[in-house]
Amino acid sequence: MNKKELEAIIEGMLFVNGDDGISLATLLEVLNEEKPSDIKKAIDALEEKYEKDEASALSIQRFDKNKYRLQTKTRYNEYLAKLSYVDQPRKLSPSMVEVLSIIAYQQPITKSKVDKLRNADSAYQIQRLKEKKLIKSIGKSENNNANLYVVTESFYKVFNLENGQDDLPAIDLSDLDLSSNQNQLKDKNIFNEERVNEE
Repeated sequence: MNKKELEAIIEGMLFVNGDDGISLATLLEVLNEEKPSDIKKAIDALEEKYEKDEASALSIQRFDKNKYRLQTKTRYNEYLAKLSYVDQPRKLSPSMVEVLSIIAYQQPITKSKVDKLRNADSAYQIQRLKEKKLIKSIGKSENNNANLYVVTESFYKVFNLENGQDDLPAIDLSDLDLSSNQNQLKDKNIFNEERVNEE
């Protein structure tokens, strides 16, 4: 298989998988006759082609450790948002960013632990974050059978965390304890929350 054909096949796989993207492991499994280095070079070549092509609105996003997806170039968001069937979003509320931050750094974590750290009920925020597919339940706590929450792949995509959890900014975990007046997470810009929108 020549380089151009390999690029075309990978491009097709990215298109078919849509917003979910595709992992390097899956590409290696499907293209098992190709060298891993050649597959990585093909992805790099596609990225370069999209970036240089002013007539293309596409780009490749890397997220969650060796996963890729097609997306539109951010510089065109202003125009794409004007489409009549695209929702006009608002930013996440500060309380939702607080809950999302706690879950991202303390996962897996129960709602009661989140409530304790915030000194406030988090039922609404957790429900909205679940609806937006930024968090999910992965099972029950052994102690009290409560749901355990973690962030999702969508979280890593939205915040453009190419290496998943490893790309989270380093913080003092005591900053997540909002029950203390001296630890105010809302004053810290842990995430670029402008990338996340409230419906």
